[in-house]
Amino acid sequence: MSIWGRVGKKALGLSFLTLLLALGACSSASSRDDLGEELCAIYGAALSENIDDKDKALYRAEKVSKEIEQKLPDYYNKHHVNIVAAAPGDQYDLAKTAVKYESGSDWDCPAMKRYLGME
Repeated sequence: MSIWGRVGKKALGLSFLTLLLALGACSSASSRDDLGEELCAIYGAALSENIDDKDKALYRAEKVSKEIEQKLPDYYNKHHVNIVAAAPGDQYDLAKTAVKYESGSDWDCPAMKRYLGME
């Protein structure tokens, strides 16, 4: 094989690798943008379930944590485990800061405020 054939194969391989990296970056950016919406939807869904009051707090906390771990594993590992360990009065502000850090956008979630008893 000539030198030009080898150079062409390397260039094609590098182009393909660049394309894959670019697609991954777009996918990652999209998921960061959706983080706040997805997180708020999880809290909203937990609030909409009809369960006994005595079991509500534990059930909802377990359900929310499990949903976040499954749907938002990066957020869960980086932030959620620390947020739920904080005092309840600090959890919303910590979550707002985490979402802003990850997405670059301000975030507000009335469902999480209700979940935490702030509204």
